[in-house]
Amino acid sequence: MAHIIKRNHREGALGLDVPSVSGRYQITAHKLDGRSRVLADWFDNLILDNGLVELGARSVVTTCAVGTGNSTPAATQTTLDAVLTSTTTINSTNYGAASTAPYYGWCRRTYRFSVGQAAGTLTEVGVGWSGSTLFSRSLIKDSGGAPTEITVLADEVLDVTYELRLYVPTTDSVTQVVINGVTHTVTTRAFNATGVSGWAYAYTPTNLIGERVFLKPNASGLWVTYPAAVQLGAITASSLNVSALSQFSGITSSVWVDTPYAGNMTSTQGVIMGLNDSNDVSGIGGMTLTTSLLGSYQIKFDPPIPKTASHTLRLNFSASWTRYTPPI
Repeated sequence: MAHIIKRNHREGALGLDVPSVSGRYQITAHKLDGRSRVLADWFDNLILDNGLVELGARSVVTTCAVGTGNSTPAATQTTLDAVLTSTTTINSTNYGAASTAPYYGWCRRTYRFSVGQAAGTLTEVGVGWSGSTLFSRSLIKDSGGAPTEITVLADEVLDVTYELRLYVPTTDSVTQVVINGVTHTVTTRAFNATGVSGWAYAYTPTNLIGERVFLKPNASGLWVTYPAAVQLGAITASSLNVSALSQFSGITSSVWVDTPYAGNMTSTQGVIMGLNDSNDVSGIGGMTLTTSLLGSYQIKFDPPIPKTASHTLRLNFSASWTRYTPPI
């Protein structure tokens, strides 16, 4: 991590834990008289390399495609083998968070194909930002996880539900920053793991998992605590464990600096705390940060970072994301 010291300006960089993503599908067919049938119950997918990269640049779940190909999904693929049709119609959206480990936030989008649009025999499915550029691909699978085919009738509507999950990291990230010649150990840990804000959506349910991810919070997303008595809590904690004398203040007059995304599955952004922000003789002992779809975190500085009305302070946050790997 780099750091820069400037006259009357203090700066440090810190890394957050690494969240991970996974997804799964469910496919149902409906007749106009209300009858329905499950063609393929929940089955896992492969999130593609291109999808992981583009997650930092755009919404990656605007389109669903179905097709007739049968090749084993590979991370380097970008489209279905043989696209039959695609849709951008999203019939419903739901979200939530797991209440027990492993913790994750989730969002389900149901894509609708009109009557007869997807009629025929289908073997593959994907979602992405167009019918030919995908975030995820899977062969359609039976209840045992084996590839199968399904048949959609000419008088049926087809619904494909895609559930995208953001998993809460379970290990701490420990880095060091040097500010004005003093080395500060920075420990970050996931926060509010069972909450939907930060893990399923960013601040409001209009910005759900699958939209562009980045670190910048809204006006209430970054909170600073002082004095120094900060102990990080469990990842399910919803507030920092601090003494009764500690004070929290929202960062309202600060300036966020967005580093352009470099296509490397890493988001980096900085906050410049103004002369009137978070000043205390004991220094900044910790903070909580709720990001835009990269999770929520609790952070401890040891020793605390001095902050007075004579200095601005810039902190650069960096976070990456990856595919979820289930524990063995």
